[in-house]
Amino acid sequence: MKQKIVISSLAVLSLLTIFFWINKTQNGVPMAAQQAALSKVDTSFTDRERRTIMVGTIPLEVEVVTSPESTTQGLSGREEIGADGMLFIFPELRTPRFWMPDMKFDIDIVWLNDDTVVDISASVPKPKPEQKALPTYSPSEPVNRVLELPAGKAAELGIVPGTICNY
Repeated sequence: MKQKIVISSLAVLSLLTIFFWINKTQNGVPMAAQQAALSKVDTSFTDRERRTIMVGTIPLEVEVVTSPESTTQGLSGREEIGADGMLFIFPELRTPRFWMPDMKFDIDIVWLNDDTVVDISASVPKPKPEQKALPTYSPSEPVNRVLELPAGKAAELGIVPGTICNY
């Protein structure tokens, strides 16, 4: 009788272990890790909205731009950024070329692949009044987000390639 109880208990324990293992992984990836990855991705950006993002551990209030028109306009013509920065959202990875027509101040351009800083163009200068041909600036690899900050702010905040941003 005692032997049947031990065998039954081991069988139940084995079934419970298998059940919990199946429910805790999917394709070999723990469900908790999958849920954490999904919680980082926020695709509900609205053109010209203001949003607080975290760059590393630093909160920044940014103006989000998503439309082609807003992306083309960017910060051109403004006297100041008007927030801590401007965040450009692209629907897919690309190697964009940014230029600085009608810019009135220098900026840092922080290039991001999803939530990770991959490159920084630091202290990009505003064009000189007599300058006709404007240089373009691009990341070293494809990106789908770009953060523009006042010149020197990326270094001041300790933003370097590998820094994680949460939106």
